Amino acid sequence: MCLIENISFVVVDVETTGSDPRSNRIFDIACIRVENEKIIENYYSLVNPHQFIPPFISKLTGVSNKQVYSAPEPREVFSRVHNFFCTKPSIFVAHNAAFDFSFVKNAFNRLNLEFDLPVLCTLKLARKLLPKDLKKNVGFLANYFYHDIENRHRAYDDCLATVTILNELIKIARSDFDISTVQDLLAFQNKPVRATKVKSPNADTILKKIETIPNEAGFFNVLDKEGNIIFSSETNFLQSRLFSFFGYDEHYSKKIARIIKNSYDISWKINSDSENLFQQNTLFDYLSEKIKL
Repeated sequence: MCLIENISFVVVDVETTGSDPRSNRIFDIACIRVENEKIIENYYSLVNPHQFIPPFISKLTGVSNKQVYSAPEPREVFSRVHNFFCTKPSIFVAHNAAFDFSFVKNAFNRLNLEFDLPVLCTLKLARKLLPKDLKKNVGFLANYFYHDIENRHRAYDDCLATVTILNELIKIARSDFDISTVQDLLAFQNKPVRATKVKSPNADTILKKIETIPNEAGFFNVLDKEGNIIFSSETNFLQSRLFSFFGYDEHYSKKIARIIKNSYDISWKINSDSENLFQQNTLFDYLSEKIKL
């Protein structure tokens, strides 16, 4: 069994001339290698598809037929992409991965290059790890995780956003489902999950408190009625993460459902190099301040 922090993820995004991987072609591709949440290396390039890019795709991506006419040839680009994958054992990652994987595999097949990697889909993960009511496309999830996409529907920029999405989803998988190995993560994406309806007995007061919490990196505790810590977690987005706990009545994780059912309070701490920026509050402190006022 391989721990998640010990594996190499290659995040991929492609832009194509159409939706059929057998008859259409890639004209823009990006690959970013991620290990233990850090970007190790990347490769990206336009590709001459030797096909006409339809006007609506050109408008969507901002890539013209004139640009790809002088772009590198498929053999040059996909040979480099193949070498990028084969540098070390890797997991192929993409948002709606079946689409990107099928195009990359067909591109390799046309060059007689063998290609067979485990595939991890961030769209599948998002559907099982995030609240049901949230949209799950790259643009929305990037915004949800506070990642600004400079050029939406360009391979490199969407790929970079998917890196952020992957890292955040892995944190949630570890925290909420106790997933620690690559094998469990790959299996989890295809497992059916059932939502459990549950609400904290003190949800309304906790939600008011969450409104005052900055959406910054830090850690939080969930406390029961006696003030005992029943759950702790780190996150880059305190307010969003806490709202995903207490702002929804349904949870896919049975573990989190049990915690929410017994929760009565929260505390948090902002990550900071300076102790004078330390912020840690409890509901009892919050209510005491209100009483003093």
